[in-house]
Amino acid sequence: MSLYSHTINQAKYEDIERHLIKCSKLFSPALDTYVSIPEYSRKIRDNAVTVEAWHSDELIGLVACYLNNDRTHEGYITNVSVIYEYQGKGIAEHLINNTIKEALRKSFKTLSLEVELDNKYAIKLYRKTGFVVKGRLGNKYLMASRLLEKKGALLSICCVTYNHAEYLRDTIEGFLLQKTDFPLEILIHDDASIDGTTEIIKEYERKYPDNFKPIFQKENQYSQGRGISATYQFPRARGKYIAICEGDDYWIDPHKLQKEVDFLENNAEFGLVFSDVKIIDKNNNSIKNNAYNIRRRYKSGWIFTDLLKGNFVNTCTVVLRKDLIPSSMYNSDMKWFIYDYWLWMRIAINSKIYFMNEVTSAYRILDNSVSHSPAFKDRRRSYYLFSDVLEAFGNENKRALAREEEEIITRKLISLFFQPYGSLGQKLRLISLIAKYFPGLLGFIHILKSKYLP
Repeated sequence: MSLYSHTINQAKYEDIERHLIKCSKLFSPALDTYVSIPEYSRKIRDNAVTVEAWHSDELIGLVACYLNNDRTHEGYITNVSVIYEYQGKGIAEHLINNTIKEALRKSFKTLSLEVELDNKYAIKLYRKTGFVVKGRLGNKYLMASRLLEKKGALLSICCVTYNHAEYLRDTIEGFLLQKTDFPLEILIHDDASIDGTTEIIKEYERKYPDNFKPIFQKENQYSQGRGISATYQFPRARGKYIAICEGDDYWIDPHKLQKEVDFLENNAEFGLVFSDVKIIDKNNNSIKNNAYNIRRRYKSGWIFTDLLKGNFVNTCTVVLRKDLIPSSMYNSDMKWFIYDYWLWMRIAINSKIYFMNEVTSAYRILDNSVSHSPAFKDRRRSYYLFSDVLEAFGNENKRALAREEEEIITRKLISLFFQPYGSLGQKLRLISLIAKYFPGLLGFIHILKSKYLP
């Protein structure tokens, strides 16, 4: 039986006042130096929901939360306090979780609070209960809890696998390794494997039924021209964010997802995060692969034109905002592109991309990897991929471009125009885009002299 009892809205004004007087010096600065405790106690009792912990008749823990904004359904926690002798017993965490439950019961969308910058214990506690830093207010952080995600997943891990039985346990254990303060779901699509992959997935599904949501195909869908992620994975993802890792790669940093989600939560202008990888072979041995020489090209910021020169975003490291996935990706007629590279460029049109300079994942190079297959190097597919992306850029981009960016885009457009693919209408659209981004005579001369060929 618990030594403490927990209630909601049972504390009287006198209980709150006595409690805050005892806790005053635990605040920084002391509570009674910047508020009148009697007046503050009365305000709490009259206007706030109080979530309480008691030992006998003594109020030993108190969270006071304003849940009276019925227009925006945004709540604010004005007080979190536990009497000194009772600290370190999990009381504050229990009170905050009960406050979140009460806010959810009242259909509130968010909870926010303020905490001193140097109060590391409180910050750690709030992060543990689902709060993230949203900004600074003087010498305090403003933190917020994502209440809607308490009902579901904030992040969806999307894993596509086919005959990966030899490697899949490493992949799944990398998912389970993650330490996060938010809920997530694991979406695995098995494309009719015949090597035992299905049995491995079912084994983990039995162990973790609340998190694992597999799809088992009876016929291979990729060979029929269906984009697996666009058709089966992304549409069912409930998360605000999507992390991608195929069944032959795996994560090695237990804080990978937490760090990437925290960055995106606090930097709205960024739409995607990626990081560095270690390169391994089929036996998990680290290798130096000269062909995989992209590290010198890693960049953050507005990198659309950098991506036009070639893909350097490691798929198994990516976390992206789901709402930035273009609706055209779900078009069943789009069978011509390698989805990840296309998606990075589409997101990069109107969002910054962030490179996290850490090795978080293991990228396995196999002879039958998609990026090493003849289809990946197919010039016809490449033509339609870049034509689609550049048309989207022409329609959606709102930034003023530097001359160097205009040169890169024009160079790519001219290259596409002279390739023996596409309809007359597509060629006319390319001409229109060339005229739009033409960098002037000097820029055109620079293009002709450039060593870079698109």
